Formats: sequence, C-alpha cells, structure tokens
Amino acid sequence: RLGKADEGKTVVVRFDGAYMETSVWVNGKPAGEHPYGYTPFYFDITSLLNKAGNENTIAVKVVNPGKNSRWYSGSGLYRNVTLTVTDPVHVAVWGVHVNPGRITADQADLSIAVTVQNNLPATAQVTVKTRILGPGGTEGLPLQNDVAADAGKTPTVLQQGQVNKPALWSVDTPQQYLAEITLERDGKVTDRYRQSFGIRSIAVSAAGGLLINGVPLELKGGCLHHDNGLLGSAAIDRAEVRRIQLMKAAGDNAIRTSHNPPSEAFLHACDS
Repeated sequence: RLGKADEGKTVVVRFDGAYMETSVWVNGKPAGEHPYGYTPFYFDITSLLNKAGNENTIAVKVVNPGKNSRWYSGSGLYRNVTLTVTDPVHVAVWGVHVNPGRITADQADLSIAVTVQNNLPATAQVTVKTRILGPGGTEGLPLQNDVAADAGKTPTVLQQGQVNKPALWSVDTPQQYLAEITLERDGKVTDRYRQSFGIRSIAVSAAGGLLINGVPLELKGGCLHHDNGLLGSAAIDRAEVRRIQLMKAAGDNAIRTSHNPPSEAFLHACDS
C-alpha cells in the first residue's frame, strides 16, 4: 500500500537477477519481461499502481526451462529484489558513474557523471550537488551544476572534482570513497543517492605487466561460480563476503567469474 505522502511519486522494482525467464505483473497488468538469468533489470511500475491506501499485488513468474547450463544455475529469485519510491525528479537507476583521472600523491582528479530522470509532464530546473566522503570525512569542495531536464528525459550532468592526498584503492588496502548526490528543485531536495568508488590507476605494459597504482601485480586466482555451495545459488550478502575472505586468506587476489555476470553483492564484497 502507498501512503498519501507517496501520491505522485515514481515506484521502481529492481531485480539483481532472476533465473531464468522472468515475467512481472502488477495488479494483473504486465509490467515487463526479462529473458536472461544473470543480469540485473528493473521496471517502472508507477502507472500500474492503485490509488494510495489500496493494496497492490506484484506477481513474478520465473521459468527455468533447463538444459541451459553445464553448471549449477539455481532457479527463481536468487538475488536481491528492491522496491524504490522516489520523487518524479530523481537520479536514474544506476545513474552515477565516478571515474578517476590523473592521480598523484597530492591530488586525484575525478569525473562524476550524474543522470537525472524527469518523470514530470513539464521541464524541470534541477540543481545537482555532489560532495565526496572519504576515509577522513568530507573531501574537497562540494560540486554544483544546474540542468534543465525536459519532460520524460534523462540528461547527464558531468562534474569535475579533486581529492587531495588520495587514499588509493588496492587489493591490500581497499580504500573506498562515497559520492553523495543531492538533487534540488525549487529549493527542495527531491532525491539523495550514494555511490561508492575507489581511486586507483590501472595500466598494462609488456615490460611491467598489470600495474595497479604503478605497482606490478601478479594475478593469483581462480574460477569461481556464482553458487555458495550448500547454500545454493542464493546471493546472501554475508555469504558473498565470506567467499572473498576465504579466497584472500588462501592468497588469491583475482577471480574469474565463471561464466556469467556475478551478483551486485559479490561485486561490493570484492570492492571492500
């Protein structure tokens, strides 16, 4: 049920993965389909919802026809599912990308791309504000850009920032930062979004091999299927972290994710 405060808001249901052929209905109306078991997907179900105060039913059918893998795939809703309620003007799903540029001991340049989703029937004047949170607290000056988002459009704002004395990400010191994005319209905050990221350089050369932050790294790892042994294919957050801890304890620093995109929880575990 949606409350009165949720009227007019955008509602999205997001699946990190469902094995294998997925169909979704909301209140008996089709919301969408997804034919592949390992990739994330989402549906905007706003137009299918009942008025505030009334019950809504989300039905999901997942079919595994079999004979589609030579490894254990599992079946059904085996990865996280989330329901997100936002203002019509919000950061798009997977709408923040942070890329480090030039990195020195004194400073790291950052390029931050923020995609704004405007589900209103008219153009919205949006202010995009970004602050960087690091291991030591707030890093650098807040960034701010204005954008006119046309109705139903998804403009992308590109921001440039710097972090002084960056704490670099590496296998041994997986330092992470947070980009905290705030959208404002008519002086009111419409959305907040946090994206974690690491600051590191990656290069490959014939002489040095793989270089992380200019330091050669010899890859030691193996193939890892997505299932968690006796737990099956369910991507339980703690189990994903445990797998990484076990591999690092065994001396591994690399993983080949056999043979498909892993869960978001697994990728977060690798990052951290």
